[in-house]
Amino acid sequence: MKVFLVLLVFLMTSAYADKIKVKVTPRQPILNDTFNVDFTIETQSDEEPLISFNPINVEVISRSAPSVSTRATYINGEVSVKRSVSYTYEMLAKRPGSAYLNLIRVQLGDKKISHPSKLIQVLKVAAKPKRIFVRAEVNKTKVYVGESIIVRYYLYNRQDVPITNADIKKFPKLDKFLKRFHQESMNQQRISDNGEIYSRRLMYTAQLFGQKPGDYSIDSLSMKIGYSTGRNSLGNFGFNLQLGKRMSKTIRSPEIDITVMPLPGQIPSNYTGLVGKHEFNLAVPRNRFITNEPIEMEMMVSGGGALELFEAPSIISNSEIEEFEKSGDLVVKQDFTAQKKIKYTYLGRDTVTLPERYLELSYFNVESKEFENVKLKIPEIKIAGGSSQVKIEKVQDKNIVPVNASEALGKVESKPKWIPLYSVVNTYIYYASEIIVLALGLLLLLLGYTLYRVVNFSGLKELSVFDEVYKYGVTYARLHKILSLIDTEMKMLDIIDKVELDEKSKVYLKDLVRKLDESYNDQESKTVLKCKKNIFKKLEKSINDEFREN
Repeated sequence: MKVFLVLLVFLMTSAYADKIKVKVTPRQPILNDTFNVDFTIETQSDEEPLISFNPINVEVISRSAPSVSTRATYINGEVSVKRSVSYTYEMLAKRPGSAYLNLIRVQLGDKKISHPSKLIQVLKVAAKPKRIFVRAEVNKTKVYVGESIIVRYYLYNRQDVPITNADIKKFPKLDKFLKRFHQESMNQQRISDNGEIYSRRLMYTAQLFGQKPGDYSIDSLSMKIGYSTGRNSLGNFGFNLQLGKRMSKTIRSPEIDITVMPLPGQIPSNYTGLVGKHEFNLAVPRNRFITNEPIEMEMMVSGGGALELFEAPSIISNSEIEEFEKSGDLVVKQDFTAQKKIKYTYLGRDTVTLPERYLELSYFNVESKEFENVKLKIPEIKIAGGSSQVKIEKVQDKNIVPVNASEALGKVESKPKWIPLYSVVNTYIYYASEIIVLALGLLLLLLGYTLYRVVNFSGLKELSVFDEVYKYGVTYARLHKILSLIDTEMKMLDIIDKVELDEKSKVYLKDLVRKLDESYNDQESKTVLKCKKNIFKKLEKSINDEFREN
Protein backbone atom coordinates (compact mmCIF):
# COMPACT_ATOMS: atom_id res chain seq x y z
CA MET A 1 0.00 0.00 0.00
CA LYS A 2 2.79 2.42 0.92
CA VAL A 3 4.61 1.56 -2.30
CA PHE A 4 1.44 2.31 -4.28
CA LEU A 5 1.03 5.74 -2.63
CA VAL A 6 4.67 6.65 -3.28
CA LEU A 7 4.34 5.63 -6.92
CA LEU A 8 1.10 7.65 -7.27
CA VAL A 9 2.72 10.78 -5.82
CA PHE A 10 5.70 10.32 -8.19
CA LEU A 11 3.47 10.01 -11.24
CA MET A 12 1.42 13.08 -10.25
CA THR A 13 4.59 15.09 -9.66
CA SER A 14 5.99 14.02 -13.02
CA ALA A 15 2.75 14.99 -14.68
CA TYR A 16 3.22 18.56 -13.58
CA ALA A 17 6.94 18.81 -14.42
CA ASP A 18 8.01 21.37 -17.05
CA LYS A 19 7.65 20.01 -20.59
CA ILE A 20 7.18 21.03 -24.24
CA LYS A 21 4.63 19.85 -26.78
CA VAL A 22 5.12 20.47 -30.54
CA LYS A 23 2.25 20.00 -32.99
CA VAL A 24 2.27 20.49 -36.82
CA THR A 25 -1.02 21.46 -38.58
CA PRO A 26 -1.69 20.07 -41.13
CA ARG A 27 0.40 17.03 -40.35
CA GLN A 28 1.73 16.86 -43.95
CA PRO A 29 1.96 20.43 -45.32
CA ILE A 30 2.04 21.21 -49.05
CA LEU A 31 4.95 22.82 -50.87
CA ASN A 32 4.54 26.62 -51.17
CA ASP A 33 1.57 26.53 -48.78
CA THR A 34 1.88 27.79 -45.20
CA PHE A 35 1.31 25.59 -42.16
CA ASN A 36 1.25 26.10 -38.38
CA VAL A 37 3.54 24.72 -35.70
CA ASP A 38 2.16 25.04 -32.13
CA PHE A 39 4.62 25.12 -29.21
CA THR A 40 2.93 24.52 -25.83
CA ILE A 41 5.00 24.85 -22.65
CA GLU A 42 3.53 23.42 -19.46
CA THR A 43 5.28 24.78 -16.37
CA GLN A 44 4.80 25.87 -12.78
CA SER A 45 7.20 28.78 -13.32
CA ASP A 46 6.05 32.37 -13.73
CA GLU A 47 8.96 33.13 -16.06
CA GLU A 48 8.28 34.07 -19.69
CA PRO A 49 9.45 31.13 -21.87
CA LEU A 50 12.03 31.86 -24.61
CA ILE A 51 11.74 29.38 -27.52
CA SER A 52 14.59 28.63 -29.94
CA PHE A 53 15.02 26.06 -32.72
CA ASN A 54 16.87 25.51 -35.98
CA PRO A 55 14.54 25.23 -39.04
CA ILE A 56 15.79 23.08 -41.94
CA ASN A 57 14.03 23.32 -45.36
CA VAL A 58 11.29 25.49 -43.86
CA GLU A 59 10.94 29.27 -43.50
CA VAL A 60 9.39 31.00 -40.49
CA ILE A 61 6.81 33.57 -41.64
CA SER A 62 5.40 34.88 -38.35
CA ARG A 63 4.73 34.11 -34.67
CA SER A 64 1.52 34.74 -32.75
CA ALA A 65 1.19 36.39 -29.35
CA PRO A 66 1.31 33.95 -26.40
CA SER A 67 -1.88 32.26 -25.20
CA VAL A 68 -1.80 31.55 -21.43
CA SER A 69 -4.05 29.30 -19.34
CA THR A 70 -3.70 28.23 -15.67
CA ARG A 71 -5.05 25.35 -13.57
CA ALA A 72 -4.82 24.85 -9.79
CA THR A 73 -4.63 21.35 -8.19
CA TYR A 74 -4.50 20.09 -4.60
CA ILE A 75 -1.76 17.47 -3.90
CA ASN A 76 -0.75 16.19 -0.43
CA GLY A 77 -2.38 19.11 1.32
CA GLU A 78 -0.67 21.68 -0.98
CA VAL A 79 -2.10 23.77 -3.80
CA SER A 80 -0.17 23.52 -7.08
CA VAL A 81 -0.71 25.93 -10.01
CA LYS A 82 0.19 24.82 -13.52
CA ARG A 83 0.61 27.32 -16.41
CA SER A 84 0.22 26.43 -20.05
CA VAL A 85 1.79 28.93 -22.52
CA SER A 86 1.21 28.41 -26.27
CA TYR A 87 2.83 30.04 -29.32
CA THR A 88 1.85 29.45 -32.95
CA TYR A 89 4.51 29.80 -35.66
CA GLU A 90 3.44 30.20 -39.28
CA MET A 91 5.92 28.43 -41.58
CA LEU A 92 6.44 27.75 -45.29
CA ALA A 93 8.16 24.70 -46.80
CA LYS A 94 10.96 25.52 -49.25
CA ARG A 95 11.14 22.12 -50.95
CA PRO A 96 9.22 18.82 -50.94
CA GLY A 97 10.41 15.93 -48.81
CA SER A 98 11.74 15.94 -45.27
CA ALA A 99 12.00 19.13 -43.22
CA TYR A 100 13.13 19.42 -39.62
CA LEU A 101 12.95 21.58 -36.53
CA ASN A 102 16.23 20.82 -34.74
CA LEU A 103 17.70 21.93 -31.40
CA ILE A 104 14.33 22.80 -29.87
CA ARG A 105 15.04 24.61 -26.57
CA VAL A 106 12.96 26.60 -24.07
CA GLN A 107 14.55 28.92 -21.51
CA LEU A 108 12.55 29.41 -18.28
CA GLY A 109 14.59 31.79 -16.15
CA ASP A 110 17.69 29.83 -15.14
CA LYS A 111 16.15 26.56 -16.26
CA LYS A 112 16.43 24.99 -19.74
CA ILE A 113 14.18 22.28 -21.15
CA SER A 114 14.55 20.58 -24.52
CA HIS A 115 12.49 18.61 -27.04
CA PRO A 116 13.57 16.02 -29.63
CA SER A 117 13.87 17.14 -33.26
CA LYS A 118 10.56 17.36 -35.13
CA LEU A 119 10.30 15.70 -38.55
CA ILE A 120 7.90 17.34 -41.04
CA GLN A 121 6.95 15.58 -44.28
CA VAL A 122 6.27 18.12 -47.05
CA LEU A 123 4.15 16.98 -50.01
CA LYS A 124 4.88 18.30 -53.50
CA VAL A 125 1.23 18.08 -54.56
CA ALA A 126 -1.83 18.14 -52.32
CA ALA A 127 -3.80 14.95 -51.98
CA LYS A 128 -6.87 16.97 -52.90
CA PRO A 129 -7.23 20.39 -54.60
CA LYS A 130 -6.30 23.41 -52.50
CA ARG A 131 -9.04 25.67 -51.26
CA ILE A 132 -7.01 28.92 -51.60
CA PHE A 133 -3.82 29.52 -53.56
CA VAL A 134 -1.96 32.18 -55.56
CA ARG A 135 -0.34 31.36 -58.88
CA ALA A 136 1.80 33.11 -61.50
CA GLU A 137 0.74 32.53 -65.10
CA VAL A 138 2.86 33.44 -68.16
CA ASN A 139 2.04 33.59 -71.85
CA LYS A 140 5.27 31.74 -72.77
CA THR A 141 8.13 29.95 -71.01
CA LYS A 142 10.69 30.01 -73.86
CA VAL A 143 11.63 33.35 -75.40
CA TYR A 144 14.44 35.01 -77.32
CA VAL A 145 16.60 37.75 -75.84
CA GLY A 146 14.52 40.93 -75.93
CA GLU A 147 11.19 39.12 -76.46
CA SER A 148 8.21 40.12 -74.31
CA ILE A 149 6.80 37.89 -71.54
CA ILE A 150 3.49 38.71 -69.83
CA VAL A 151 3.18 37.42 -66.26
CA ARG A 152 0.00 37.71 -64.20
CA TYR A 153 -0.41 36.70 -60.55
CA TYR A 154 -3.90 35.37 -59.72
CA LEU A 155 -5.53 34.63 -56.36
CA TYR A 156 -7.84 31.56 -56.42
CA ASN A 157 -10.41 30.54 -53.80
CA ARG A 158 -13.12 27.91 -53.77
CA GLN A 159 -16.72 29.05 -53.47
CA ASP A 160 -17.12 27.46 -50.04
CA VAL A 161 -14.10 29.40 -48.66
CA PRO A 162 -14.94 33.13 -49.02
CA ILE A 163 -12.00 35.53 -48.72
CA THR A 164 -12.48 38.43 -46.30
CA ASN A 165 -9.21 40.30 -47.02
CA ALA A 166 -6.11 39.88 -49.18
CA ASP A 167 -2.88 41.86 -48.73
CA ILE A 168 0.31 41.48 -50.74
CA LYS A 169 3.17 41.02 -48.26
CA LYS A 170 6.01 40.67 -50.75
CA PHE A 171 6.04 41.61 -54.42
CA PRO A 172 8.18 39.60 -56.86
CA LYS A 173 11.61 41.12 -57.52
CA LEU A 174 11.90 39.98 -61.17
CA ASP A 175 15.34 41.61 -61.14
CA LYS A 176 16.75 39.25 -63.78
CA PHE A 177 14.54 40.92 -66.37
CA LEU A 178 13.79 44.37 -67.71
CA LYS A 179 10.23 44.87 -66.43
CA ARG A 180 7.21 47.11 -66.91
CA PHE A 181 4.35 47.25 -64.41
CA HIS A 182 0.84 47.21 -65.92
CA GLN A 183 -2.41 48.23 -64.21
CA GLU A 184 -5.19 45.90 -65.33
CA SER A 185 -8.75 45.35 -64.17
CA MET A 186 -9.02 43.24 -60.97
CA ASN A 187 -12.60 42.08 -61.56
CA GLN A 188 -13.41 38.65 -60.11
CA GLN A 189 -13.84 35.73 -62.53
CA ARG A 190 -15.38 32.30 -62.18
CA ILE A 191 -13.08 29.58 -63.54
CA SER A 192 -12.63 25.80 -63.51
CA ASP A 193 -9.25 24.41 -62.43
CA ASN A 194 -8.46 20.70 -61.96
CA GLY A 195 -12.15 19.88 -61.82
CA GLU A 196 -12.89 22.47 -59.11
CA ILE A 197 -14.78 25.75 -59.50
CA TYR A 198 -12.84 28.78 -58.21
CA SER A 199 -13.23 32.52 -58.03
CA ARG A 200 -10.16 34.18 -59.51
CA ARG A 201 -8.94 37.78 -59.23
CA LEU A 202 -5.87 39.42 -60.73
CA MET A 203 -3.39 40.75 -58.16
CA TYR A 204 -0.32 41.88 -60.15
CA THR A 205 0.74 42.15 -63.83
CA ALA A 206 4.19 42.70 -65.28
CA GLN A 207 5.77 42.66 -68.73
CA LEU A 208 9.28 41.19 -68.78
CA PHE A 209 12.17 41.17 -71.27
CA GLY A 210 15.09 38.73 -70.92
CA GLN A 211 18.35 40.57 -71.54
CA LYS A 212 20.81 37.67 -71.56
CA PRO A 213 20.51 34.01 -72.63
CA GLY A 214 20.07 31.52 -69.78
CA ASP A 215 17.61 29.79 -67.45
CA TYR A 216 15.73 32.04 -65.03
CA SER A 217 12.78 31.90 -62.63
CA ILE A 218 9.68 34.04 -62.23
CA ASP A 219 9.78 35.06 -58.55
CA SER A 220 7.03 34.24 -56.06
CA LEU A 221 4.40 36.67 -54.82
CA SER A 222 3.55 36.35 -51.11
CA MET A 223 0.11 37.26 -49.70
CA LYS A 224 -1.63 37.38 -46.31
CA ILE A 225 -5.16 36.01 -46.71
CA GLY A 226 -8.12 36.28 -44.37
CA TYR A 227 -10.92 33.80 -45.03
CA SER A 228 -13.95 32.05 -43.53
CA THR A 229 -14.41 28.29 -43.34
CA GLY A 230 -18.16 28.52 -44.03
CA ARG A 231 -20.34 29.63 -46.91
CA ASN A 232 -22.29 32.92 -46.76
CA SER A 233 -25.60 31.07 -46.59
CA LEU A 234 -27.71 34.04 -45.49
CA GLY A 235 -26.50 36.39 -48.22
CA ASN A 236 -29.55 35.69 -50.38
CA PHE A 237 -31.78 37.08 -47.61
CA GLY A 238 -29.89 40.36 -47.38
CA PHE A 239 -28.14 39.69 -44.06
CA ASN A 240 -24.59 39.35 -45.55
CA LEU A 241 -23.47 37.22 -42.58
CA GLN A 242 -20.35 35.07 -42.78
CA LEU A 243 -20.92 31.66 -41.21
CA GLY A 244 -17.97 29.64 -40.02
CA LYS A 245 -14.68 30.34 -38.34
CA ARG A 246 -12.56 33.30 -39.45
CA MET A 247 -8.97 32.32 -40.22
CA SER A 248 -5.86 33.73 -41.86
CA LYS A 249 -2.79 32.33 -43.57
CA THR A 250 0.15 33.34 -45.76
CA ILE A 251 0.30 31.88 -49.25
CA ARG A 252 3.00 32.13 -51.90
CA SER A 253 2.98 31.41 -55.61
CA PRO A 254 5.30 28.72 -56.99
CA GLU A 255 8.22 29.92 -59.10
CA ILE A 256 8.08 29.41 -62.88
CA ASP A 257 11.11 28.41 -64.95
CA ILE A 258 11.84 30.59 -67.99
CA THR A 259 14.38 29.87 -70.73
CA VAL A 260 15.85 32.86 -72.60
CA MET A 261 17.40 31.80 -75.91
CA PRO A 262 20.06 33.65 -77.93
CA LEU A 263 19.07 35.12 -81.29
CA PRO A 264 19.77 32.68 -84.13
CA GLY A 265 22.26 33.33 -86.91
CA GLN A 266 24.51 36.34 -87.51
CA ILE A 267 23.25 39.54 -85.91
CA PRO A 268 23.37 42.42 -88.47
CA SER A 269 25.28 45.59 -87.67
CA ASN A 270 22.12 47.72 -88.00
CA TYR A 271 20.13 45.59 -85.49
CA THR A 272 18.08 47.82 -83.16
CA GLY A 273 17.74 45.26 -80.32
CA LEU A 274 13.97 45.08 -80.88
CA VAL A 275 12.18 41.72 -81.07
CA GLY A 276 8.79 41.38 -82.74
CA LYS A 277 7.02 43.36 -85.43
CA HIS A 278 7.81 47.11 -85.24
CA GLU A 279 6.93 50.16 -87.28
CA PHE A 280 9.32 53.04 -87.96
CA ASN A 281 8.58 56.51 -89.27
CA LEU A 282 10.86 59.52 -89.84
CA ALA A 283 9.34 62.99 -90.23
CA VAL A 284 11.43 65.85 -91.72
CA PRO A 285 9.13 68.91 -92.00
CA ARG A 286 11.61 71.03 -94.04
CA ASN A 287 14.74 70.44 -96.04
CA ARG A 288 15.93 74.04 -96.82
CA PHE A 289 17.77 75.98 -94.10
CA ILE A 290 20.25 78.79 -93.61
CA THR A 291 23.24 78.60 -91.32
CA ASN A 292 22.57 78.59 -87.57
CA GLU A 293 18.92 77.78 -88.14
CA PRO A 294 17.65 74.70 -86.22
CA ILE A 295 17.13 71.54 -88.29
CA GLU A 296 14.40 69.49 -86.60
CA MET A 297 13.42 65.87 -87.28
CA GLU A 298 11.28 63.30 -85.46
CA MET A 299 11.47 59.50 -85.45
CA MET A 300 8.54 57.39 -84.23
CA VAL A 301 9.01 53.70 -83.34
CA SER A 302 6.15 51.47 -82.11
CA GLY A 303 5.87 47.77 -81.28
CA GLY A 304 6.04 45.16 -78.54
CA GLY A 305 9.81 45.19 -77.96
CA ALA A 306 11.90 46.72 -75.18
CA LEU A 307 11.89 50.27 -76.50
CA GLU A 308 13.44 51.43 -73.21
CA LEU A 309 16.73 50.03 -74.54
CA PHE A 310 16.35 51.35 -78.08
CA GLU A 311 19.11 53.87 -78.77
CA ALA A 312 18.36 56.66 -81.22
CA PRO A 313 20.35 56.04 -84.43
CA SER A 314 22.43 58.81 -85.97
CA ILE A 315 20.70 60.53 -88.90
CA ILE A 316 23.16 63.30 -89.80
CA SER A 317 26.92 62.94 -89.50
CA ASN A 318 28.78 65.89 -90.96
CA SER A 319 31.55 68.15 -89.66
CA GLU A 320 29.63 71.27 -90.76
CA ILE A 321 26.47 70.25 -88.88
CA GLU A 322 26.38 70.14 -85.09
CA GLU A 323 24.03 67.81 -83.24
CA PHE A 324 22.41 70.23 -80.82
CA GLU A 325 19.81 68.13 -79.00
CA LYS A 326 18.29 64.63 -78.94
CA SER A 327 15.39 63.63 -76.66
CA GLY A 328 13.17 60.55 -76.31
CA ASP A 329 9.63 60.08 -74.97
CA LEU A 330 8.26 56.58 -74.21
CA VAL A 331 4.54 55.76 -73.91
CA VAL A 332 3.43 52.23 -72.87
CA LYS A 333 -0.02 51.20 -74.08
CA GLN A 334 -2.63 48.89 -72.53
CA ASP A 335 -2.09 46.22 -75.21
CA PHE A 336 1.53 45.80 -73.96
CA THR A 337 3.01 47.60 -76.94
CA ALA A 338 4.92 50.85 -76.61
CA GLN A 339 5.68 53.92 -78.67
CA LYS A 340 8.92 55.88 -78.55
CA LYS A 341 9.22 59.36 -80.02
CA ILE A 342 12.74 60.72 -80.64
CA LYS A 343 13.27 64.38 -81.47
CA TYR A 344 16.47 65.46 -83.24
CA THR A 345 17.80 69.02 -83.43
CA TYR A 346 20.85 70.00 -85.48
CA LEU A 347 22.51 73.33 -86.37
CA GLY A 348 24.16 73.92 -89.73
CA ARG A 349 27.36 75.94 -89.22
CA ASP A 350 28.28 76.40 -92.89
CA THR A 351 26.99 75.96 -96.43
CA VAL A 352 26.52 72.29 -97.24
CA THR A 353 24.22 69.95 -99.19
CA LEU A 354 23.27 66.53 -97.85
CA PRO A 355 22.04 64.25 -100.66
CA GLU A 356 18.91 62.15 -100.39
CA ARG A 357 19.63 58.74 -98.80
CA TYR A 358 18.14 55.95 -96.66
CA LEU A 359 18.62 54.95 -93.04
CA GLU A 360 18.54 51.14 -92.75
CA LEU A 361 17.47 49.51 -89.46
CA SER A 362 16.55 45.92 -88.57
CA TYR A 363 14.54 44.02 -85.96
CA PHE A 364 14.07 40.29 -85.23
CA ASN A 365 10.79 38.73 -86.34
CA VAL A 366 9.85 35.91 -83.91
CA GLU A 367 7.38 34.30 -86.30
CA SER A 368 9.79 33.99 -89.24
CA LYS A 369 12.85 33.73 -86.95
CA GLU A 370 14.68 36.15 -89.25
CA PHE A 371 16.01 39.70 -89.11
CA GLU A 372 13.91 42.11 -91.17
CA ASN A 373 15.16 45.42 -92.59
CA VAL A 374 13.38 48.76 -92.65
CA LYS A 375 14.43 51.69 -94.85
CA LEU A 376 13.68 55.24 -93.78
CA LYS A 377 14.02 57.91 -96.44
CA ILE A 378 16.08 60.97 -95.48
CA PRO A 379 15.36 63.77 -97.98
CA GLU A 380 18.01 66.03 -99.47
CA ILE A 381 18.93 68.78 -96.99
CA LYS A 382 20.45 72.08 -98.10
CA ILE A 383 22.05 74.64 -95.82
CA ALA A 384 22.99 78.03 -97.31
CA GLY A 385 24.38 81.33 -96.03
CA GLY A 386 27.83 80.19 -94.89
CA SER A 387 31.14 81.85 -95.69
CA SER A 388 32.57 78.93 -97.68
CA GLN A 389 31.69 77.35 -101.02
CA VAL A 390 28.90 74.78 -101.27
CA LYS A 391 29.97 71.34 -100.00
CA ILE A 392 28.47 67.97 -100.86
CA GLU A 393 28.36 65.63 -97.86
CA LYS A 394 30.28 62.39 -98.07
CA VAL A 395 28.35 59.48 -96.58
CA GLN A 396 30.15 58.35 -93.41
CA ASP A 397 27.58 56.27 -91.44
CA LYS A 398 27.48 52.63 -92.62
CA ASN A 399 23.71 52.53 -92.05
CA ILE A 400 23.17 55.55 -94.36
CA VAL A 401 22.73 54.57 -98.03
CA PRO A 402 22.89 57.27 -100.79
CA VAL A 403 20.10 57.26 -103.37
CA ASN A 404 22.15 58.28 -106.37
CA ALA A 405 25.50 60.03 -106.31
CA SER A 406 24.85 61.87 -109.58
CA GLU A 407 21.48 63.16 -108.35
CA ALA A 408 23.16 64.40 -105.17
CA LEU A 409 25.20 66.87 -107.27
CA GLY A 410 22.14 68.73 -108.55
CA LYS A 411 21.63 72.45 -108.57
CA VAL A 412 22.54 74.29 -105.41
CA GLU A 413 20.86 77.48 -104.29
CA SER A 414 23.04 80.59 -104.61
CA LYS A 415 24.42 82.32 -101.56
CA PRO A 416 22.23 85.08 -100.12
CA LYS A 417 23.14 88.65 -100.92
CA TRP A 418 23.91 89.59 -97.34
CA ILE A 419 26.13 87.62 -94.95
CA PRO A 420 24.08 86.88 -91.82
CA LEU A 421 25.38 88.61 -88.69
CA TYR A 422 23.02 87.23 -86.05
CA SER A 423 20.64 84.28 -85.68
CA VAL A 424 17.40 83.86 -83.71
CA VAL A 425 16.17 80.33 -82.82
CA ASN A 426 13.24 79.16 -84.99
CA THR A 427 13.16 82.43 -86.98
CA TYR A 428 14.85 83.85 -90.08
CA ILE A 429 18.24 85.50 -89.71
CA TYR A 430 18.31 89.29 -89.63
CA TYR A 431 20.55 90.94 -92.20
CA ALA A 432 22.88 93.90 -91.65
CA SER A 433 20.51 96.62 -92.93
CA GLU A 434 17.64 95.30 -90.84
CA ILE A 435 19.83 95.25 -87.74
CA ILE A 436 20.82 98.90 -88.27
CA VAL A 437 17.18 99.95 -88.72
CA LEU A 438 16.19 98.05 -85.62
CA ALA A 439 18.98 99.65 -83.57
CA LEU A 440 18.01 103.17 -84.69
CA GLY A 441 14.38 102.49 -83.87
CA LEU A 442 15.25 101.28 -80.38
CA LEU A 443 17.44 104.34 -79.81
CA LEU A 444 14.63 106.71 -80.82
CA LEU A 445 12.21 104.92 -78.52
CA LEU A 446 14.67 105.22 -75.63
CA LEU A 447 15.16 108.96 -76.23
CA GLY A 448 11.42 109.55 -76.50
CA TYR A 449 10.77 107.70 -73.26
CA THR A 450 13.47 109.70 -71.47
CA LEU A 451 11.99 113.01 -72.63
CA TYR A 452 8.56 111.82 -71.65
CA ARG A 453 9.71 111.07 -68.12
CA VAL A 454 12.03 114.05 -67.59
CA VAL A 455 10.26 116.92 -69.41
CA ASN A 456 6.53 116.26 -69.54
CA PHE A 457 6.00 114.29 -66.34
CA SER A 458 8.79 115.30 -64.04
CA GLY A 459 6.25 116.06 -61.33
CA LEU A 460 5.24 112.42 -61.19
CA LYS A 461 8.60 111.53 -59.68
CA GLU A 462 7.25 112.89 -56.42
CA LEU A 463 4.76 110.05 -56.40
CA SER A 464 7.53 107.70 -55.27
CA VAL A 465 6.59 108.87 -51.77
CA PHE A 466 3.66 106.44 -52.01
CA ASP A 467 6.13 103.57 -52.14
CA GLU A 468 7.69 104.85 -48.92
CA VAL A 469 4.27 104.95 -47.26
CA TYR A 470 3.44 101.40 -48.38
CA LYS A 471 6.79 100.12 -47.21
CA TYR A 472 7.54 102.14 -44.05
CA GLY A 473 4.22 103.67 -42.93
CA VAL A 474 2.68 107.19 -42.72
CA THR A 475 4.60 110.11 -41.18
CA TYR A 476 3.68 113.78 -41.03
CA ALA A 477 6.30 114.64 -43.65
CA ARG A 478 5.22 111.91 -46.08
CA LEU A 479 1.50 112.76 -45.84
CA HIS A 480 2.24 116.46 -46.27
CA LYS A 481 4.41 115.68 -49.29
CA ILE A 482 1.63 113.63 -50.92
CA LEU A 483 -1.12 116.21 -50.38
CA SER A 484 1.21 119.00 -51.59
CA LEU A 485 1.16 117.34 -55.01
CA ILE A 486 -2.45 118.56 -55.25
CA ASP A 487 -2.11 122.03 -53.76
CA THR A 488 0.85 123.72 -52.02
CA GLU A 489 -1.07 126.59 -50.42
CA MET A 490 -4.15 124.97 -48.88
CA LYS A 491 -4.24 123.22 -45.53
CA MET A 492 -4.14 119.43 -45.57
CA LEU A 493 -7.74 119.02 -44.32
CA ASP A 494 -8.97 121.35 -47.09
CA ILE A 495 -6.94 119.48 -49.69
CA ILE A 496 -8.57 116.20 -48.64
CA ASP A 497 -12.01 117.73 -49.22
CA LYS A 498 -10.86 118.71 -52.69
CA VAL A 499 -9.67 115.23 -53.71
CA GLU A 500 -11.95 112.91 -55.73
CA LEU A 501 -12.47 110.25 -53.02
CA ASP A 502 -15.39 108.59 -51.25
CA GLU A 503 -16.47 109.97 -47.84
CA LYS A 504 -15.15 106.99 -45.89
CA SER A 505 -11.66 107.44 -47.36
CA LYS A 506 -11.70 111.18 -46.63
CA VAL A 507 -12.70 110.59 -43.00
CA TYR A 508 -9.79 108.14 -42.62
CA LEU A 509 -7.28 110.63 -44.15
CA LYS A 510 -8.51 113.49 -41.99
CA ASP A 511 -8.15 111.31 -38.91
CA LEU A 512 -4.56 110.62 -39.94
CA VAL A 513 -3.90 114.37 -40.32
CA ARG A 514 -5.24 115.10 -36.81
CA LYS A 515 -3.17 112.34 -35.20
CA LEU A 516 0.00 113.43 -36.98
CA ASP A 517 -0.70 117.09 -36.22
CA GLU A 518 -0.89 116.31 -32.51
CA SER A 519 2.36 114.35 -32.53
CA TYR A 520 4.03 117.09 -34.59
CA ASN A 521 2.94 119.79 -32.12
CA ASP A 522 4.29 117.62 -29.29
CA GLN A 523 7.62 117.55 -31.17
CA GLU A 524 7.16 113.87 -31.98
CA SER A 525 7.50 114.34 -35.72
CA LYS A 526 8.98 110.84 -36.03
CA THR A 527 5.64 109.18 -35.27
CA VAL A 528 4.85 106.48 -37.87
CA LEU A 529 1.31 105.22 -38.41
CA LYS A 530 0.25 102.15 -40.33
CA CYS A 531 -1.53 102.96 -43.57
CA LYS A 532 -4.59 101.41 -45.14
CA LYS A 533 -3.11 100.51 -48.48
CA ASN A 534 -6.40 100.38 -50.39
CA ILE A 535 -7.24 104.01 -49.46
CA PHE A 536 -3.78 105.30 -50.38
CA LYS A 537 -4.06 103.42 -53.69
CA LYS A 538 -7.27 105.37 -54.38
CA LEU A 539 -5.48 108.61 -53.44
CA GLU A 540 -2.55 107.77 -55.71
CA LYS A 541 -4.89 107.05 -58.63
CA SER A 542 -6.79 110.29 -58.06
CA ILE A 543 -3.56 112.36 -58.09
CA ASN A 544 -2.28 110.57 -61.24
CA ASP A 545 -5.61 111.17 -63.01
CA GLU A 546 -5.42 114.86 -62.16
CA PHE A 547 -1.88 115.12 -63.52
CA ARG A 548 -2.92 113.50 -66.79
CA GLU A 549 -5.91 115.84 -67.19
CA ASN A 550 -3.67 118.89 -66.66
